[in-house]
Amino acid sequence: MNRLLLNAIFPGEPVAWERAALRGLYMHKPKKTRQAQATLVRGLKCVAPELKPDAHSRFGVQCVFSTRSFRKDGDNCLKLLLDAFNHKIWEDDNQIDEIQVTMKRGVLAPQTHFICYTIEREKP
Repeated sequence: MNRLLLNAIFPGEPVAWERAALRGLYMHKPKKTRQAQATLVRGLKCVAPELKPDAHSRFGVQCVFSTRSFRKDGDNCLKLLLDAFNHKIWEDDNQIDEIQVTMKRGVLAPQTHFICYTIEREKP
Protein backbone atom coordinates (compact mmCIF):
# COMPACT_ATOMS: atom_id res chain seq x y z
CA MET A 1 0.00 0.00 0.00
CA ASN A 2 1.45 3.36 -1.05
CA ARG A 3 1.32 6.24 1.42
CA LEU A 4 0.61 9.84 0.40
CA LEU A 5 3.36 12.09 1.67
CA LEU A 6 2.58 15.44 0.06
CA ASN A 7 -0.06 17.04 -2.15
CA ALA A 8 0.91 20.66 -2.82
CA ILE A 9 0.41 23.43 -5.34
CA PHE A 10 3.27 25.85 -5.93
CA PRO A 11 1.98 29.04 -7.61
CA GLY A 12 3.90 30.76 -10.38
CA GLU A 13 5.34 29.92 -13.77
CA PRO A 14 7.20 26.58 -13.75
CA VAL A 15 10.88 27.02 -14.60
CA ALA A 16 12.79 24.56 -16.76
CA TRP A 17 16.21 23.36 -15.61
CA GLU A 18 19.09 24.94 -17.51
CA ARG A 19 22.38 23.20 -18.18
CA ALA A 20 25.18 23.99 -15.73
CA ALA A 21 28.18 25.75 -17.26
CA LEU A 22 31.85 25.06 -16.66
CA ARG A 23 33.54 28.10 -15.13
CA GLY A 24 37.21 27.43 -14.51
CA LEU A 25 37.44 24.21 -12.53
CA TYR A 26 33.84 24.30 -11.27
CA MET A 27 30.39 23.66 -12.65
CA HIS A 28 28.15 26.69 -12.18
CA LYS A 29 24.35 26.35 -11.94
CA PRO A 30 22.56 29.24 -13.73
CA LYS A 31 21.05 31.92 -11.48
CA LYS A 32 17.52 31.36 -12.83
CA THR A 33 17.72 27.66 -11.92
CA ARG A 34 19.10 28.38 -8.42
CA GLN A 35 16.38 30.95 -7.74
CA ALA A 36 13.58 28.68 -8.97
CA GLN A 37 14.83 25.81 -6.81
CA ALA A 38 15.07 28.10 -3.76
CA THR A 39 11.48 29.23 -4.36
CA LEU A 40 10.29 25.61 -4.47
CA VAL A 41 12.17 24.77 -1.26
CA ARG A 42 10.63 27.79 0.52
CA GLY A 43 7.19 26.68 -0.65
CA LEU A 44 7.87 23.15 0.58
CA LYS A 45 8.85 24.47 4.02
CA CYS A 46 5.57 26.40 4.18
CA VAL A 47 3.34 23.43 3.34
CA ALA A 48 5.35 20.75 5.19
CA PRO A 49 7.57 22.37 7.83
CA GLU A 50 8.16 19.10 9.72
CA LEU A 51 9.19 17.08 6.65
CA LYS A 52 12.62 15.45 6.92
CA PRO A 53 14.60 13.74 4.15
CA ASP A 54 14.13 9.97 3.97
CA ALA A 55 17.12 7.99 2.74
CA HIS A 56 15.46 4.56 2.89
CA SER A 57 12.07 4.79 1.16
CA ARG A 58 11.22 4.52 -2.52
CA PHE A 59 9.05 7.30 -3.93
CA GLY A 60 6.53 8.05 -6.62
CA VAL A 61 5.73 11.54 -7.89
CA GLN A 62 3.02 13.08 -10.02
CA CYS A 63 3.55 16.58 -11.40
CA VAL A 64 1.20 18.81 -13.35
CA PHE A 65 3.04 21.82 -14.75
CA SER A 66 0.55 24.50 -15.80
CA THR A 67 2.43 27.03 -17.92
CA ARG A 68 1.74 29.98 -20.19
CA SER A 69 4.41 28.67 -22.58
CA PHE A 70 3.80 26.35 -25.51
CA ARG A 71 7.51 25.46 -25.85
CA LYS A 72 8.67 24.57 -22.35
CA ASP A 73 10.06 21.04 -21.88
CA GLY A 74 8.25 19.00 -19.24
CA ASP A 75 11.31 16.84 -18.56
CA ASN A 76 13.39 19.93 -17.73
CA CYS A 77 10.68 21.29 -15.42
CA LEU A 78 10.64 17.91 -13.69
CA LYS A 79 14.44 17.79 -13.36
CA LEU A 80 14.51 21.21 -11.68
CA LEU A 81 11.82 20.17 -9.19
CA LEU A 82 13.36 16.78 -8.37
CA ASP A 83 16.81 18.29 -7.86
CA ALA A 84 15.34 21.03 -5.66
CA PHE A 85 13.86 18.44 -3.32
CA ASN A 86 17.09 16.43 -2.91
CA HIS A 87 17.94 16.41 0.82
CA LYS A 88 14.46 17.85 1.56
CA ILE A 89 12.05 14.95 0.84
CA TRP A 90 14.46 12.23 -0.31
CA GLU A 91 18.23 12.04 -0.01
CA ASP A 92 18.63 11.69 -3.77
CA ASP A 93 16.17 11.60 -6.64
CA ASN A 94 17.47 8.15 -7.60
CA GLN A 95 15.01 6.92 -4.92
CA ILE A 96 12.10 7.77 -7.25
CA ASP A 97 10.67 4.73 -9.01
CA GLU A 98 7.40 6.10 -10.41
CA ILE A 99 6.97 9.38 -12.28
CA GLN A 100 3.97 10.87 -14.04
CA VAL A 101 4.24 14.29 -15.71
CA THR A 102 1.50 16.34 -17.34
CA MET A 103 2.01 19.67 -19.11
CA LYS A 104 -0.92 22.08 -19.35
CA ARG A 105 -0.03 24.81 -21.81
CA GLY A 106 -1.44 28.27 -22.41
CA VAL A 107 -2.99 28.61 -18.94
CA LEU A 108 -3.84 31.95 -17.33
CA ALA A 109 -2.76 30.96 -13.81
CA PRO A 110 0.56 29.09 -14.00
CA GLN A 111 1.43 26.69 -11.19
CA THR A 112 3.00 23.36 -10.31
CA HIS A 113 0.84 20.67 -8.71
CA PHE A 114 3.11 18.17 -6.97
CA ILE A 115 2.06 14.87 -5.41
CA CYS A 116 4.59 12.65 -3.66
CA TYR A 117 4.04 9.25 -2.09
CA THR A 118 6.13 6.47 -0.65
CA ILE A 119 6.04 3.07 -2.32
CA GLU A 120 5.72 0.08 -0.05
CA ARG A 121 8.17 -2.69 -0.82
CA GLU A 122 6.81 -6.16 -1.36
CA LYS A 123 7.66 -8.51 1.44
CA PRO A 124 9.27 -11.80 0.30
